[in-house]
Amino acid sequence: MAGCSRARRTLRCAAFALLVGVAPCPAFADLTVFGGRVATVSGASDASAARPAWGAALGLSPHPFGIEFEFGSVPARSGAGQAAWQPGMFALLVGGPAGGGIQVYGAAGGGWHRERFGEQVRTDLAASGGGGVLVRIAEPFHLRLDARVFAFRGDARPAGRIYAGLHVAF
Repeated sequence: MAGCSRARRTLRCAAFALLVGVAPCPAFADLTVFGGRVATVSGASDASAARPAWGAALGLSPHPFGIEFEFGSVPARSGAGQAAWQPGMFALLVGGPAGGGIQVYGAAGGGWHRERFGEQVRTDLAASGGGGVLVRIAEPFHLRLDARVFAFRGDARPAGRIYAGLHVAF
């Protein structure tokens, strides 16, 4: 019986120490809802190949480093032979110092992407890189301007995306 009591005290002390150690670390979370344009990267500069894109990103960003997960969607253009595209990406963010209500950041990461063309569905790995700026509107709201390049595993061509979004820190 005495051993059980000692184990419980040790467990309670360890749990208390963990809570005390974790509690002082504030989390800086943010949510971005965005819309923009995406185009496959090729030698031709065909602006008609660009398609609308939308999505959302959820992040944790204790300055100057952070992580985020984003999910996006690009509709198909069957007449142009372009599949619907859905990326789900994790990214590591590195932010520069904020000055004058503007903060520059860089991003690099990876994840998966799904292409759907009619009944055919293909899911594979992808990598991304890019960056952008956050422009303070009124705390906690920011305008987020971002550019990314996506590289896909396999025979898919790289794609570039430019977007603007509403960024809310909480």
